[in-house]
Amino acid sequence: MEAGKGFKNLLWNFYTKNILLAIGIAVVLIFGLLWWLGIYTHHNQAITVPDVKGLQIDEASQALSKDKLRYQVVDSVYSRTTAPGAIVEQLPAANAKVKENRIIFLTINARSQKKVAVPDLRDNSYRQVVATLEALGFKVVDIVRKPSAYKDLVLDVTYNGRSLSNNEELPYGSGLTILVGNGEPEEISDSTIIIEEKEESWF
Repeated sequence: MEAGKGFKNLLWNFYTKNILLAIGIAVVLIFGLLWWLGIYTHHNQAITVPDVKGLQIDEASQALSKDKLRYQVVDSVYSRTTAPGAIVEQLPAANAKVKENRIIFLTINARSQKKVAVPDLRDNSYRQVVATLEALGFKVVDIVRKPSAYKDLVLDVTYNGRSLSNNEELPYGSGLTILVGNGEPEEISDSTIIIEEKEESWF
């Protein structure tokens, strides 16, 4: 009896020790994982994003790398009031709190104004032409009605008083004038037919 009881106690102690050992290992692994995640994600460590608006890319690069941040140029715009190549927008904004190695997305001012090709829009409806030009980034600054049998049909598109050639490139945002038919054909003045009478020759 005592031998069997001793065996049971030994067996119980074996399972108990293994269970306790497994629990101990699990606890160590959990705390180790939390500690590693805290280091990997820089827990409770934040960097203040510097203000790089108005700087050139090389200047911004130095300022960002100093704070262990990266940058990426994602867009460009054109402004006459801003120096060419200068940063006009940043995301996240200045003074935002971010993690180390975060990418700061930058928008810069283009060094030259973007140009867009204007397709041949003659013989299209007025509404269609306006929608097309606005979608391309142009502005319709004037509508001139001209004599034509077809009302609201576009006769021409001009820039600074000059008719545009097919796919001519103009600065983005330029103001254009549309010549549109008024539905009234141009009146043709009566012509005077002059008949010259020839003198008959008599032989």
